[in-house]
Amino acid sequence: MGILKRTIYTTTVIASAVAFSWPAFGAGPVAEKLSDQAASISSRKTTDGRRWIKARVVVHAPKDIVWNSIKDSRNHDPDLLHSRVLQAGETQAIVEEKMRLPLIGSDVYVVKITSKPFERWDYKLLKSHHLKEYEGTWHVSAGDTDGSSVLQLEHHARPNFFVPGPLFDRFVVRRVERQIMNVKRIAETNGQAKAKPSSNK
Repeated sequence: MGILKRTIYTTTVIASAVAFSWPAFGAGPVAEKLSDQAASISSRKTTDGRRWIKARVVVHAPKDIVWNSIKDSRNHDPDLLHSRVLQAGETQAIVEEKMRLPLIGSDVYVVKITSKPFERWDYKLLKSHHLKEYEGTWHVSAGDTDGSSVLQLEHHARPNFFVPGPLFDRFVVRRVERQIMNVKRIAETNGQAKAKPSSNK
């Protein structure tokens, strides 16, 4: 009984601490100001109660480079322990990934990816040991300045193991933020590398 009490107390403390630091999303209609320094993060809840996290950021690279960098990022993602393509077609792919998860360590899951080249990339969970729902969309659009793009990631995830809601919510927010900033870094590095030969002529 003493162990059970200590477990409940620890879980309550963790949940309270995370809830205290949770960003106040959806507080009201505020004009979004996109930055090239940090991702703009927001959230929405659907009628079925699912929370979607959206991140947007300005990338100083053209759409084609940003698009290809989304694919490249799977091999340079600090949260992924491995990623491999099981099946690949022109606009669809089946991908297996192993990702770090809070409390349990990691999970191996399989997603189906459907893409509209240089515009949109949808992914949806096919199977997983520890995730009940895992889906989202990458979207790339032209930026306000020549040679820039706006990158957006909207993501939803739900575990099938016990974890305090606020703790998992915060994990998802950090995961989305790290993903989009990782793609931005790769795209801008690739863009600079592509531009180098022409600048040396």
